[in-house]
Amino acid sequence: MEELQFVWGWQPALYLFLGGVGAGAFLAAGVLFLTDREHNRAAIAASLWAAPVCLGVGLLLLLSELTAPARGLLLWQSFSNQTSWMAFGAWAALLALVFFALTAIVVTRPIEAAIERKWPGFATKKRRIATVLTVIGMVLALCVAAIPGLGLAPVCLVRGFSCMRLPRVLTLAMLITFTFFPLLRAEVRQTREAMRTRGAGGLLNPAILYRAFLIPLMVRLVNLSDTLALSVETRGFTTYPAPHTVYRPVYLQAKDGAFAALSALCAMGAVLL
Repeated sequence: MEELQFVWGWQPALYLFLGGVGAGAFLAAGVLFLTDREHNRAAIAASLWAAPVCLGVGLLLLLSELTAPARGLLLWQSFSNQTSWMAFGAWAALLALVFFALTAIVVTRPIEAAIERKWPGFATKKRRIATVLTVIGMVLALCVAAIPGLGLAPVCLVRGFSCMRLPRVLTLAMLITFTFFPLLRAEVRQTREAMRTRGAGGLLNPAILYRAFLIPLMVRLVNLSDTLALSVETRGFTTYPAPHTVYRPVYLQAKDGAFAALSALCAMGAVLL
């Protein structure tokens, strides 16, 4: 059995940075496009082209980290685990790259003119097509930006927020929320397995849905909530501003400051250019 990989090279870290830059650039361009396209054409075009370039370079770096980079291109084989956030992220990044490039092509004026010469009907439909591509691209950009964070262990994410001195109410709510959905999915699966074992039938029957599925599921969730409340109290969690400690504190280092400064410079450069 192979061990999980906890230490990564510089390529995935740079992919996360470039993927975030690309997603942010597309979101900014999408907002400008939907609000005031005519007065921000240059900024929109530059941001839309920067988005697929950054994301494409990041994906190439991510593939270079694999033992067999060519196998990573076979997404339907390499990323087929439907419960893995990495699989979701890989598919979202690939779709985002496609829609980023299509949006940039449609919005750029010289390419617009070339398409209109080849397809006369494009002149009346280009606005609608560009809007649809932009909206879909913005949704995918949010996925590209959010999925890497969702792939992080909830306790590690909350630990970092706690060291940033965020309110305990917020960190505790985030920890419970991030851990609730996997538990809910497991409880639903166990309830459905119990129904199949007893031969209760399908969920299309309202009586079976209520008595054999919803009631047992609610009972299990109530028991889980009681256990969770007891666990929180036992570990000394409180929403009051009382002194608290972190088992594994996270400290800012020089490389974190350098990364923040590099991100700020890139953002300023994108705005000024």
